[in-house]
Amino acid sequence: MIPRSLVAQLTDKLVEHAITGARPTRSTDGADLVTWKTGGAYGPISVAIYLDGSATATVTSPTGGAIGVELWGFKLGQWWLIDVLNLGAPIAIVSDTLGATEQLDGVGGFDRLFVAGTLSAGNATAMFVPIEVLR
Repeated sequence: MIPRSLVAQLTDKLVEHAITGARPTRSTDGADLVTWKTGGAYGPISVAIYLDGSATATVTSPTGGAIGVELWGFKLGQWWLIDVLNLGAPIAIVSDTLGATEQLDGVGGFDRLFVAGTLSAGNATAMFVPIEVLR
């Protein structure tokens, strides 16, 4: 018998922040993950990242960056670069009703998340939904 895993996006715990073109600098930047933590310091280690825009646009490297759209996490009193989204390629937001998404592991233990990128047009929001896996 093959063991089955249950995977659920916890959409009731969605958190978000506006994409501004800058990297995080303050401890209050980005999206607060306090609602993700259950039983103390433990919380999901995977996240679905949704990029929602108000118009057709492309998200590229933030100001001062050159490797692509960056995902940053805050813990231990400072910001840490977690990953580069979309393998460093620009991320297309097709329209105000067609966004972009990516799933990432390795976000457990962070207190905040921040997507750093520059938007070519309109406004955009980075939304984070924790993913829970039960075996």
